[in-house]
Amino acid sequence: MVRALLLLLTLAPASAAATNDDDLVAALECNARPDDAETIVALATNDPDYGTGRGWTLEPESPLYRPTYKLAKPITVFGHAVEKITIMSGNTIFAIMPGVPPASLAEKLEIKPDLSDGETFMGARVVKRVDFLDPGDGTHTYYKIALQLSNFGLGGAETKVGCSYIVTEPPATAK
Repeated sequence: MVRALLLLLTLAPASAAATNDDDLVAALECNARPDDAETIVALATNDPDYGTGRGWTLEPESPLYRPTYKLAKPITVFGHAVEKITIMSGNTIFAIMPGVPPASLAEKLEIKPDLSDGETFMGARVVKRVDFLDPGDGTHTYYKIALQLSNFGLGGAETKVGCSYIVTEPPATAK
C-alpha cells in the first residue's frame, strides 16, 4: 500500500491549493494529481456530506452506485459549460454535457470510437500509464489515467466525458 501511495505522488507534479472547483475540473479533464482525483471520487461516492458541503445537490433519481450531482454553479470542462457530474465504477468521474454531439467532442479530444453507430458513441484514450517493476520481488504495478467519452444510456441528448484513475497492484500471495 505504501508503494501505491508513493506511486501516486510521483505521477503528477504537486499543484497549488485548488480554488473553487479547480480540483474538480482537473479531475474531469485528466489533469489532476491522481491522489486528488481519487479523493474526490471516493468522497463523492461514499460521503453524502462531501457533495452538499461543496454546494452540490444529489439528483433524487441517481442510484447509490452511480451518484449524480447538480453543481452549485456551472464549471467549464473542455470548453463546455457543465452543471452536472456523475461518478461511475468507483474510479471514474464524468461531466454531463447536454446538447454536445459526442462524435465532434471525441474528434476534438482525439478519442477514437470503440462503438459508434449513429446513435450511441463510446470511446476512450489512455492519457498516461506508468509501469513499475519491483526489482526485489518482481511484482508489477501500474497506474493508468484514461479519458472516456460516451452517450450510452443517456438517450442521445447528453454526452458524458471524464476520466478514470486506475491502480493495479499484484494480488496478495499466500504464505
